[in-house]
Amino acid sequence: MNAPTSTDAPVVERLDVSTYRVPLPEAHSDGTLSWDSVTAVVVHAHGGGRCGLGLTYGPAACATLIEELLVPVVERRRVDAVAGSWAAMVRAIRNAGRPGVSSMAIAAVDIALWDLLARNLDVPLDAVLGRVRDRVAVYGSGGFTSLDDAALAEQLGGWVHHDGMARVKMKIAAGWGADERRDLERVALARSTIGDAGLFVDANGGYGTKQALRVGGALEQLGVTCDTSSTSPTTSWWSGRCSMGSWRCTTARWRPKRTAPVTVCSSATPRPSGIASPRYRSAWRGGPSAGWLR
Repeated sequence: MNAPTSTDAPVVERLDVSTYRVPLPEAHSDGTLSWDSVTAVVVHAHGGGRCGLGLTYGPAACATLIEELLVPVVERRRVDAVAGSWAAMVRAIRNAGRPGVSSMAIAAVDIALWDLLARNLDVPLDAVLGRVRDRVAVYGSGGFTSLDDAALAEQLGGWVHHDGMARVKMKIAAGWGADERRDLERVALARSTIGDAGLFVDANGGYGTKQALRVGGALEQLGVTCDTSSTSPTTSWWSGRCSMGSWRCTTARWRPKRTAPVTVCSSATPRPSGIASPRYRSAWRGGPSAGWLR
C-alpha cells in the first residue's frame, strides 16, 4: 500500500522506463569477463511538473522488474518521501531476491527520485544528498586487457597529458591471472606513459589470494598507489573474490606489509573507507539511499 499523501505536496505521478543497448566499437575485456555492448535501463520520474532522471547498467530484466514490482509501490507517494519509497521497493522485491537485478532496478528508480526531489526544490542534487566536499577528484577508468600496448598508452596518456587527470585506472589479470609477467609489463608501460600520475589497477577477481600478494609486491615497485585523498594509504576492502582476491585473507596479510593496495572492485559491498567510497556504484547497489545515506 502506498503512503498517504497530502493535497498540497507533489507526488510521484508516473515512472517511465526505457532500455537502451549500446554496441561498443570493439569488445572490452578485464580479468574475468568480455563484453561487446552496454545496456542502460533509464527511469524518468514525473511529479510536481518536473522530471527526474535515473539509470542503471544491467540487463533488460531490470526494466521488467521495475514495471512489475516497483512502479506500484512508488507512484502516488510524495516526492519528498524518497526514503519511504526506497524502503517500499526493498519490501516489494523480497521474493525476487535483494542482490543483482533487483538492486540495479531499485537503484535506477532511487536515483530518479532523488533527482526529482532536487528539481522540485530548485536546488542541485548534491544539496539534497548532502554535500561533503566542494570538489571531487576524478580519474580516468579503462585500460582494458583487450587493448594492445599502443592503444593502452594512448588512452592513459591522453587522460593524463591531454585531459589533465591526475589519476588513472587500468585492468590486469587477463584470463583469470594466467600471465602475471604480461600483467606487470602492461603496468610498467602505463607507469612510463603517465609519469608521476596516480595509477590504480583492478584485477576484477582474477587473482587468488597468494597470487594477489605475490603480484602486489611487484605492483608496489611500479608505483601503484591509492588515491591520495583516502583516509589511509593502506585502507582497502574486498568482497568475496573481487579485485585482487579473498578480502578476509588478503587484507589481513597485505596491511602489515604493503603500502599500495589495488582499487576495490566495482561491485564490492560499500565500506566506509576513502578508497571504497568513490568506487561504490550507486547505479548497481540500490541507489544513493542504499549506500551514501546509510
